[in-house]
Amino acid sequence: MTKTGTISFNKRYIGTYSSDHETTAGSNMEKRVHLKVDADNLTLREVMDKLEEIQAENPDLDVFFDGDTKSICSRPRSKTE
Repeated sequence: MTKTGTISFNKRYIGTYSSDHETTAGSNMEKRVHLKVDADNLTLREVMDKLEEIQAENPDLDVFFDGDTKSICSRPRSKTE
């Protein structure tokens, strides 16, 4: 089931979110899109704050900004042996 909606930060619309998972091209790693960023309504500091917030809520995931899709994404952390 896919959940979608809009998200705001400091009472301003900043983008949309989706619970969909997608597989990145050329990889078997699953990438989850947490937030599609609307760059017109968000500063870099706000993007970084949101990224840190998502990382704190999901310590088992590697959270990153995907510049191609302009979204905050995550994937499972790779296990180092």
